[in-house]
Amino acid sequence: MKILFCIFVFFLTLNATTIQDINIISNDELIEISFILDRKFDSKVVKQDSTSFSTIILKDTNYNKNKILAQTKLIRQIEIFQQNNDVYVIFAVENFNLYFSFEVLSADNILKILITPKDTITSSLLSNPSNSLESAISGIKNQTSIQNLPSNNPSQLESWRYAAVISILVALLIALVIIKRKMKSQNMEFSYFQKPLSKYKGNANISINRVVNIDLNNKIIVLDSGNFQYMLFIGQHNSFIIDRIEHKQNDVYDSFTKLLEHKEAKLSSLLKEYK
Repeated sequence: MKILFCIFVFFLTLNATTIQDINIISNDELIEISFILDRKFDSKVVKQDSTSFSTIILKDTNYNKNKILAQTKLIRQIEIFQQNNDVYVIFAVENFNLYFSFEVLSADNILKILITPKDTITSSLLSNPSNSLESAISGIKNQTSIQNLPSNNPSQLESWRYAAVISILVALLIALVIIKRKMKSQNMEFSYFQKPLSKYKGNANISINRVVNIDLNNKIIVLDSGNFQYMLFIGQHNSFIIDRIEHKQNDVYDSFTKLLEHKEAKLSSLLKEYK
């Protein structure tokens, strides 16, 4: 059994791709790991992630040299070693997928792994502390310049809406004031008396027939105008017309007292209020 196992491992070694050399190039914007192979790479590349580090595994690959430890500006430590029949590339950084992206390129007998930082302010703060403040300020300025465009600024649109609403309200107030002044100049409050009088050829003059004082501030007035007689309530805070009666009905009502008694149903609530 031991002999068969050794033969099996020997054949696996023969079929595996061997790494002859490894080159690591890094700067502020890129980490490039190049693997020089003895033949074209035809195995799988697997990526595994954890909270404290991220691993790229080259399946069925041999690396017979010592473990490699490298420090870069973007990632504090990179470790490359072989375990069983696989080669492990470990990146000692938390939340790798949040701050970095990787790409695997293969051509002839060269395999390259490219690590680039994602364009976020947070990643620049964590991965490059020496220039973190300048990068953060420049990133904030760029975002502010984009947000200040008129087409994408909701606060500016809201201010225009408020200004438009205020302008409409001011215009309505001015129109109401003008209408009110015209009505006062034309004595429009007496239009109720003037319009019906145009239908008759009788006397259009208005005269006071009776005045009844309810108290010091409120009274009832009976007006004669043309063919009609009007009963008005004149109060301190309000005035209105109680009723309108044709003069031919006055034969039925001999006196103003009987007229009030006839209209008692309408005046009861008003008289109770001012008694």
